Amino acid sequence: MNSNIIFHGVSDDAGSSLYEDRINSLPDHLRISILPNDLLHHILSFVPAQDAIRTSVLSRRWQRVWIGLQTFAFSDDTRSAAAGFANSVDEVLAHSHGMDRLEISVRHPPHQARANEWLQHAAERVRENTSIIFRYDRENIVAEQDCERIVLDLPCGGRTSAMTLDFRLIGVGALEIPPASAAVPSSLTQLELKYLRIHGSSLSNFVSS
Repeated sequence: MNSNIIFHGVSDDAGSSLYEDRINSLPDHLRISILPNDLLHHILSFVPAQDAIRTSVLSRRWQRVWIGLQTFAFSDDTRSAAAGFANSVDEVLAHSHGMDRLEISVRHPPHQARANEWLQHAAERVRENTSIIFRYDRENIVAEQDCERIVLDLPCGGRTSAMTLDFRLIGVGALEIPPASAAVPSSLTQLELKYLRIHGSSLSNFVSS
């Protein structure tokens, strides 16, 4: 890694110059570890979500840094990304309670099968926007009539203010709408549905005026 991290003015003490010299003499991987969390979060925001989570094994200092990220975007579209994909999503939903945005893009059937579970957890933990996007599994393409239909339950309640459910590339999704009697206070104000069939009570019964 080629970088040039230089620290200036880290202390007002008389020995600050010596302290700076000691810091700047450290290898890059140690120098970056002493940065404040806000700056580390900014750096990790440019890193794929799964890689950001993997930084927890670097040292004790890094174990919980990723938890403070506000946005996570997961995709299992490549072989390398598919490895450990479910565990990474589970980690985020279990430990990150202050995130603003979560996007989960899935194409592998085992991950698609867990989409409804992830959606329910995300509705409780994500503040602003939750997106579930389904893609073709290009290695195992089957005719639509032979696909197992994926059913999602629209969460009752939760913190998420906006939600996107997108089946555009498979077209075999169904959304279960809870009856009006099951409705509870919710922060959801925007719901975007793409290529879904709606089951259960009508949207007019679900959406309050």
